[in-house]
This record gives sequence, structure tokens and C-alpha cells, in this order.
Amino acid sequence: MVESIPSQQQFAFQSQSVCICGACLDSAVHSRVVKHHWGEICFHLCWRCGSWCQSPQVTTDSLVAWYDSDLYQGSDGHSGVAYDNYEADEFQRLAEARDRFSRYIAPWLSRSPADIQEIGCASGSLLAIARQAGNRVTGVDLSSRFAEQARRFNQLEVIVGDFLQLPLPVRAFDAVLLFGTASNLRDLPKA
Repeated sequence: MVESIPSQQQFAFQSQSVCICGACLDSAVHSRVVKHHWGEICFHLCWRCGSWCQSPQVTTDSLVAWYDSDLYQGSDGHSGVAYDNYEADEFQRLAEARDRFSRYIAPWLSRSPADIQEIGCASGSLLAIARQAGNRVTGVDLSSRFAEQARRFNQLEVIVGDFLQLPLPVRAFDAVLLFGTASNLRDLPKA
């Protein structure tokens, strides 16, 4: 079990003044501040595309520490901010993943078996369901704690790290999935 990160941990930030569409965030229509134990995160509504963009953005190292912490994931003895106990909810996530895959992903796959990669796969629930349907799957996540859960719960080997910085093998995928992860991308065209 990963130990809790001390509550005095704080987010570190890096400059982000441009939306993923290229518009300047200084001209944002609205802004919202979300308060966490580790600090405040500010989101700006882009005047051009309507996306909510985090500015300044939390650094990758801070995200890793946050995602790996009990403050984020929760545990048996501690309810987290994002999840009461992420590990204990795997059965429910698999049920949701089964529905999500059959409704929103399988109909778009042009062949079977398909090659599917998920960036930010966490414990790999969706990839486990895709694999059960006969597809080849690859998972990437920032969190070593999530990768360990993917191995333990779903027998998946997840590549740990920032996918833009990893020496991933060059190959084609029929589908590349980014759900909540899209909000953490610093450069959408590069991604």
C-alpha cells in the first residue's frame, strides 16, 4: 500500500497562457477556482472554442504525487477527495466500462480485433473490457499506483509516465482514448 502524502504537500504550477485551440487565455470569458487540499486550481473559459483550460497548469510531478496519494484515491482508512476508495470500487468501474465500451467505442471500431491505446487508463477497467471483447490493448498512465492496480485487478501491464515524454513504440492504433486525461494536455496539437 502506498502511504499518504503529507497534507502540507502543495501543487506546483507552470505557465499556461494559451488554450488548446490557440486562443489567448487572458481574454477568457469566465474563470473558476477549485480549492483542493494542495492548493487552488484556476480554470478559464476560452472565448473562441468554449473549452475550460487550467491556467496556470499543475506540473506533471505534482499530478503524479496527487494521483498516487490517499488524498486523491482514498484508501480503507481514509476517504479521498476524488474517490472514497478507488481500489474498492473496481467492480463498479468494470460495469461502467462494459457499458461505455459497448455504447461508445465498439461501434466506431473498423475491424476486430482492434488495437486500442488508452492514455490515462488508471486501473485499466476500460482496457480490460476491450480486451475481453477480443481487442489488443495498451495502457499508459502517470501514476505508478494506478499501474500497480491495473496489474493486480485486470492483469494489464501499464506503461508509467507522461506519454509525450515516453519512448513509446511507433505503431498504429485503431483507437486512442483520452477521457479525463485531455484536461491535462499542455499542447493538444503535439499530443
